[in-house]
Parts: sequence; structure tokens; C-alpha cells
Amino acid sequence: MSQKNPNISVPLFPRQAADAALARVSSILAGGVSGAAGSGGAERVEVVDARDRPVAMLPLEEVHRQGLGHRAVIVLLYDARGRLYLRKRGPGRRLFPGRWDVSAAGHVRVGESREEAAHRHLERDLGVRASRLTLRMAVPASTATGNEFVTLYAAVRVREVPASAASEDGMFVDRDELAYLAEQCRDLLTPALVHCWETGLVFPPSSLP
Repeated sequence: MSQKNPNISVPLFPRQAADAALARVSSILAGGVSGAAGSGGAERVEVVDARDRPVAMLPLEEVHRQGLGHRAVIVLLYDARGRLYLRKRGPGRRLFPGRWDVSAAGHVRVGESREEAAHRHLERDLGVRASRLTLRMAVPASTATGNEFVTLYAAVRVREVPASAASEDGMFVDRDELAYLAEQCRDLLTPALVHCWETGLVFPPSSLP
């Protein structure tokens, strides 16, 4: 695919005809992904149209500046006991600094599949290599997601422990512990994490013991 002019004008996505629940999920997941750590302007992503078809390649910074469509992923990491790994956002993050967040998140680069991007962000953010990822949810792009097609994966029963788990920057929690945090300490969690919990995406009965 040839490189397009940085001033390319790609139509923004129309408002999705999804129901209110899906719009709510899209909006909250966007908060978790849009602030994900990356390589800034050096990271190149594919610009996609309303049907998720690649139309150009641009630096991520430019894609965000123009509000163009692109792809992002979220990964939920579970240990052998079925506990979810929470990662603490740094104090300098633009969105929700210092709050506990989903395990890993980021954008899909040029030439990557969504699953490849999910593996990369899992290793980059946590230093973990998962043998298999399970697709849990796909959220269509809309103005609510910042024009991002967001794909949610789960890495289940991973035996490798993130290095940050031994510090204040990360921890594993079970269902009861996360329920307590969501009820009593909601201000310490990102909206994305809270909503994933409330909609049953974090501990779905079918995928965990």
C-alpha cells in the first residue's frame, strides 16, 4: 500500500445505529485505549473506512489529530487461579492518571493483525507472552470511540507473572476483590474497567472456573 498525503481527507464515521448499551461500552472503552502508551508520532497505523477497510497509512499522532478511523485492542490477563491482572496508570497519563486499569491496551500498527497487536501490547506493557488469546468482544468504530475499532481479548490461565505484579504498579484480583473495588473504591478505577466489570466482560461464567 502506498503512502498517502498526510493531509488526506477521509470521511469521519457517522453515528452508529447501535443500541444505547453498545454505545455506552464503546465510549468507555475508548477512554482506556486512547490514552494507551505508545511511540507517539513514530508509530504508524492504518487509516480505515467505515467498513474497517484500510485506505492509507499515517503516523498515529496525525490520525488522532484528524480524527480518522483506525484500530485498537484491549487485553485482559488472568493467572492460573482465574484472577484478573490490573495495571496502575502512571501519574503522567493524559486520561485517568493513577487509576487501576485493564491489563493492557494499545493500537494496531501497519501490517499487524488485531491478535498480533494484542500479543505485542501484552508483552510490551507487562512482559508476558501468552500462548493463546480469546476474542471476547468487538466494538465498532464511532464518534464515541474516537473512531477506533476496538477489539477485546482475554489471555486465560497465564502462568507467567508480570514483573510489575511485585510492585505497586500491578496486582491480581479475584471476582470478590474486584466487586469490592468497584463498589467501594470506584474512583480508583478507570471507567473502562468498571464498565467491563458491570457488563460481565471481566469474569464471564463460560470462560473462567
